[in-house]
Amino acid sequence: KKKKKMSFLWSSEQPAVEPLGEDHIDFPRPPALADLKASFGDKITAVREFLKEDFSKPENKVYDDDLWILRFLFNPKYTPEQCAERYRKMIAKRRADGLEQISAELIQLGDKVDIKNFPHFEIVNRAFPESLFHATDIYGQPVALQHIGKSDPAYLVSSVSKEQFYLYAMYKSEYMRLTLEKMSNESGRMLQWIQVIDLTGLGLKHANTTAIDIAKNASSQIDQMYKECLGKVLVVNAPRVFSMIWALMKPWIAERTVQKLMLVNATANKDLGNVIEKKSWPKYLGGEQTSGSIAFVQFDENGAC
Repeated sequence: KKKKKMSFLWSSEQPAVEPLGEDHIDFPRPPALADLKASFGDKITAVREFLKEDFSKPENKVYDDDLWILRFLFNPKYTPEQCAERYRKMIAKRRADGLEQISAELIQLGDKVDIKNFPHFEIVNRAFPESLFHATDIYGQPVALQHIGKSDPAYLVSSVSKEQFYLYAMYKSEYMRLTLEKMSNESGRMLQWIQVIDLTGLGLKHANTTAIDIAKNASSQIDQMYKECLGKVLVVNAPRVFSMIWALMKPWIAERTVQKLMLVNATANKDLGNVIEKKSWPKYLGGEQTSGSIAFVQFDENGAC
């Protein structure tokens, strides 16, 4: 049966984001760790050989980890030697930026971690509303829900410095990495964090270059340390102005991340409920949840209030 192609919401011109090729959303099953270790075995061994001296140091023992190395190898663009060099730089940056201390703090808290206690959570999420672990998909992968259309870039610029935003981003990203590590080892599959971005309400005020620069500063640094933790990024309810704002953002977003973006039209919105656990997912996006919140933004069955 021939599948219907998706239409763009803002233009018939060449799009800024490559769309989902059909109006049906389907997530591939995450690969089994055993299969990955078998197919990447020689490359893992090669990376370890390049990092042999680094891993011999007691303070680096935690980084001698198959799953962590696999995430760096998953991008076919890099050879084992290049992956090893990037891995070495990751270790150095984590140490220099205090991420090892952040990781130890989160590990000690265990199941008692509350993301609302992360530094600058309130001001960052009032500016960029996000429910970091809103639901799971049909394979048990965490799903974040962001409502960028309800964001307030001017508030971010007036309330948060680059350093504060980056500190929050480090806590958030390390929490995500530790959660994925635990869930992946328990499931025996390499899980990723799915992200759904609702752009309802997006307007020209969101083309705030100062706010974008704050986000860019954090994103470029985080990308050096967290490889293949982010899975599919589904962009829903995109208005016409999105193409302009995307043009400002795309140049500083990693190519690998851009490839994961899927623009979803109104027809496919309801399909989200087929790939994400319905009982914990908003009704207006195909789930069963008739009310709830995305950080400080409330929603009902018709959408964000």
